[in-house]
Amino acid sequence: MDAGLKALYYTPHAPPIVLNQAGSGWKYEWFGDEHGRIYFPELCMKPALGGRIELSASHCDPTINLFDSMWIIKADIVIDCWKIDLRGCCL
Repeated sequence: MDAGLKALYYTPHAPPIVLNQAGSGWKYEWFGDEHGRIYFPELCMKPALGGRIELSASHCDPTINLFDSMWIIKADIVIDCWKIDLRGCCL
């Protein structure tokens, strides 16, 4: 998974939550600054290659400036796209 500590800033006490679980007990686990991994207790429940896993970040303000936009989703439908201004390098 290409979403580690830099993309999903969190503390060990509040990791991101896996929203669209195919089975129960899925957990996001830190796997470095650049990557994360999803723990799923039963191998038969693992996602298909190329499948999408949705996470809810527990704390976003330290890293939101790393992204160009934020996609707003309601009931599995994209309803808006918010551009992130004031992002980038501080001088």
